[in-house]
Amino acid sequence: MLASMALRVAWHSPPVDFSLWRGRLLPTAFFLFVLGMLPFRALPLARRLPVAAGSAANEAVLAIVVTLPLFNLNDQMGRWRVHGIVAAALPLIVTTFKDCAAD
Repeated sequence: MLASMALRVAWHSPPVDFSLWRGRLLPTAFFLFVLGMLPFRALPLARRLPVAAGSAANEAVLAIVVTLPLFNLNDQMGRWRVHGIVAAALPLIVTTFKDCAAD
């Protein structure tokens, strides 16, 4: 995962615009797969927490994602923060809304 993240960061260094390849090349997107796998492994830990923790995590993630462009934090570091926040909150959110009929 760290190698994939390092490769993605390294693609931002050259002055040439590789934006098409940055997000679509498998080695640069592999960390997103791992960031989805790690929260799945943490589901047993999240099931022990109260449901209110998942609701609070859901509201916090939504607030961060909605307000991120308002504070002009939509840069590269802002994206890395959002990836980390969503990965950390995902087990709580999944545990809270797993039986939601609307979903």
